Amino acid sequence: MAQPASTAMGAARTAYVSSWTPRGAVPFRRVFAVAKSSRPVSWRRPARRTAPPPPPPPPTIWLQASSGTAAAANTRSASPSTGGRRKGAEELERVLERYVPTVGVEVHVQLATRTKAYCACSTRLGALPNTQVCPVCLGHPGTLPVLNARVLELTVKSGLAMHCEIAEWTKFDRKNYFYPDTPKNYQISQYDVPAAADGWIELPTSGKRVHIVRAHMEEDSAKMIHPGEVGANVAAATGANGGASEFGTGALSQSSYSLADHNRAGVPLVEIVSGPDMASGAEAVEFGEELQRILRYAQVSNGNMQDGSLRLDVNVSIAPRATDGAATELGTKVELKNLNSFSAVERAVDHEIVRQAALLDRGERVRQETRLWDERDQTTRLMRVKEGTSDYRYFPEPDIPPVHVSAEQVQEWRAQLPELPAEKRARYVREYQLSEYDARLLSADRRGAEFFERTVQVLQSGGVSTEVAALAKACANWLTGDVAALVKQKRGASSAADTQLTPESLAEMIALIEDGTISGKIGKELVPHLLEHACASVRALVEERGLTQLGDPAAIADMVREVMRAHPQNVQAYRGGKTKLAGFFVGQVMKVSGGRADPALTNRLVTELLQSESEPLGQ
Repeated sequence: MAQPASTAMGAARTAYVSSWTPRGAVPFRRVFAVAKSSRPVSWRRPARRTAPPPPPPPPTIWLQASSGTAAAANTRSASPSTGGRRKGAEELERVLERYVPTVGVEVHVQLATRTKAYCACSTRLGALPNTQVCPVCLGHPGTLPVLNARVLELTVKSGLAMHCEIAEWTKFDRKNYFYPDTPKNYQISQYDVPAAADGWIELPTSGKRVHIVRAHMEEDSAKMIHPGEVGANVAAATGANGGASEFGTGALSQSSYSLADHNRAGVPLVEIVSGPDMASGAEAVEFGEELQRILRYAQVSNGNMQDGSLRLDVNVSIAPRATDGAATELGTKVELKNLNSFSAVERAVDHEIVRQAALLDRGERVRQETRLWDERDQTTRLMRVKEGTSDYRYFPEPDIPPVHVSAEQVQEWRAQLPELPAEKRARYVREYQLSEYDARLLSADRRGAEFFERTVQVLQSGGVSTEVAALAKACANWLTGDVAALVKQKRGASSAADTQLTPESLAEMIALIEDGTISGKIGKELVPHLLEHACASVRALVEERGLTQLGDPAAIADMVREVMRAHPQNVQAYRGGKTKLAGFFVGQVMKVSGGRADPALTNRLVTELLQSESEPLGQ
């Protein structure tokens, strides 16, 4: 009999641990332990089998963990790889001369909700394993799911941001499958009536539009943890956030047993399915990066791949290239998983194109299957033979009624969307006359883009006479140059908005450069301080440090003569025709002045004095 929800969500928590014994010798077992909230969760490891293990089965479905050596050998023999290591660009180019790749992407996005999709359990990251669970998300008999309204809102907003059509009526379905990370043995998803469909995303560099087939709501499964060392401490191996540590690689092929953290079970997702409109790993990456920007702008998800909030599965197929360069027909697709970064996506897709080409060149067929990307060996390995929709035995979810989304509600949610990345890039080019490259850099992060726009506004309102396009370019140069370089060195910072620098401070510094109070070189020296310390007045800081620019022609001329006297050979060489040495003298003058000399005035005086025969060559 299932426990009452009040009991499970109050004083007690259910710890649900899924595990296998080494070498997969004992069938999968579920081990339940109930722990009081004041006590740590109990993790049990099954006893070892003393008898010799039976021969390993054919590697068709990878749902059991094996010891490292046996598993590695098993997967290597099963994978028709072209050599284990990723082939280089030259081999890929040779393959593309004969075959046309087709690439589609399926993206699982964790929605920015405080609670799970169908229960009140928290979605907070970093909790101890199996402490954010209840009978509903653990699939206990007799429990009923209740749809989180925020899940519907964020799914519809994501669809609108991708130019999708929103379904007036949508429903939920049960997707049945039996994996150790699925406590109910089914997933509440959507099958034939998704919340959003038929949209598009435009790739920034090429302008290609990638079709969005559908975006539908579903729940996440538990997180599987594969410690890599036999006997490793479980608490240390899982860590505070349930991830792998130095005790294990986190790779199934290297693990001795597996554990399941059900804090993630029931976390709301939107699955976004693209059309087969891409032709390379680079385009798949560009699609993923643009989608990530859109979701972050719309505040649908934080989109952090390192936290699992954005997970890309890529479908790859190839077909012989016809004489006109097009594909003769669509090939058999292979799904790639375990892609934890955009760089992994590109490398995995390119490797898979080469692998499939090697199969076809040998007269073999490509099998529809799911393969895991092995980051260490830079290759793909068989995970399981790909299921079809019939294998999932979809049927309507009986415990959640169909949902009606009115046109008025859709319009209200549409009005809440901000200016999205593509629109912002176009406006930057149009209004600020920035290059498309600068527009892409500045709009990559929403808070960074707002920082840039606020800086331009402050400069305009401050009475700077320079045209807005020139002001915007000056802001762009600082934000994409010196500031961006220093931000990269700050842990957890993605833009200037994550530092002590404010738009007002940056605007004041640029204004001081524009009116000649300080030089650009002095500005470069100020930026590190402004990023680390709040500054009420940049002008006061400049005066306090004595950094105001020297604009007295007589004082700078004296510095030039001092440098000429110190380097008579260079003076003679300049007057002998080596005029590029002027830059050397300018640099020396800037060094003598501590970077305070007016650069334009210094350049003019250096040229005049070097060309004047009345000036001595020095001592």
